[in-house]
Amino acid sequence: MDERLASTLSLLADYTSQHVLLSAVALALGVATSLPLAVLASRRPRLRWAVLAIASLVQTIPGLALLALFYPLLLGLSALTGALFGFGVPALGFLPSVLALTIYSMLPILRNGVTAMLGVDPACLEAADGVGMTSRQKLFRVELPLAAPVIMAGIRTAAVWTIGMATLSTTVGQTSLGNFIFSGLQTENWISVLTGCAAVVVLALITDHALGLIEAAAVRRDGWRMAIGLAVLLQFNRFAVMTGIASLVIVAVYPFMKRITWWPQIVLGLAFSWGALMGFAVTFARIDATALALYAGSIAWVIGYDTIYAHQDAEDDALIGIKSTALLFGARTHRALVAFYTLAVLLIGAALVGESLEFETPKGYLYFAMAFSVAVELVNIRLRRLLSGRAH
Repeated sequence: MDERLASTLSLLADYTSQHVLLSAVALALGVATSLPLAVLASRRPRLRWAVLAIASLVQTIPGLALLALFYPLLLGLSALTGALFGFGVPALGFLPSVLALTIYSMLPILRNGVTAMLGVDPACLEAADGVGMTSRQKLFRVELPLAAPVIMAGIRTAAVWTIGMATLSTTVGQTSLGNFIFSGLQTENWISVLTGCAAVVVLALITDHALGLIEAAAVRRDGWRMAIGLAVLLQFNRFAVMTGIASLVIVAVYPFMKRITWWPQIVLGLAFSWGALMGFAVTFARIDATALALYAGSIAWVIGYDTIYAHQDAEDDALIGIKSTALLFGARTHRALVAFYTLAVLLIGAALVGESLEFETPKGYLYFAMAFSVAVELVNIRLRRLLSGRAH
């Protein structure tokens, strides 16, 4: 591997975790500040104009200039707290970065929040008054639930803005993905620059999709399941957490693949087989050749079985323009399945006897032989069903 690339990738997890922490704190503070202001502004026209005008004005200030403005302010605050309480506050690093990003995140949340609250159907408010709801009950049981989709759209926009702007925090001494970009520009290391830019884009996409899932879960009232899943994920090491979060990119793009490519089963395999990578990330805090072999074998297996299942809907898919490997292979499905299942068995077998799992023993080869026998039998069962017409 290229030395510059290896050096860049070795820093990726640390820089990404710092970037995520900074962005998450700033977004949380922005939401906590903006939502109450949006509710108040929706009820008071004068306050509404002032709040939106100030938030809009802040957006006209360049990000670097806003970060620079906080330096003398925090220096003065540090001197004041030092004189009164005996301790100062940092003028560089995390604090000025999070304050600037919090202010930047407020406008889309405020604007969408005010618009959403004002857009609540008056008939719903009259019905709430008619059943005797108090102002507090009306707010939390009627107005906010009805306004939630528009408010959530503002939060998602703010999240993407915040993640992008957080790269500038490098200029005031806060570690972030901007370290890749600024150091790469200074040393003309374009691998570092491209890595930083790509990581920010991927992180923004993952965050936006995750917030969309939270919104959908809230609508279905099963958000507690997502909270449990997140709680479990956060118990693992940092590398495993980042590996789990990265899976959201594949989950996000899969629904569109059936309209784009004849190989949507590959993307399904990438998503379904991610557990192979997660297992290695949790256990060893790394992903090596053995993990990739197991992952690739699982993908080949998913392509095989989902091709069989896709034959059940082949006629309907053809009518509505949905693509699949079942339609692509057609009469060649038998040979394609043999190829994919053979590849799956070979790759999974290679992973089982790999060094990372310490299976270079007679017992390891016995495990492989058993797995191979089971796999062959499963392949035969699936092929018999396909040939007998049960999969059509």
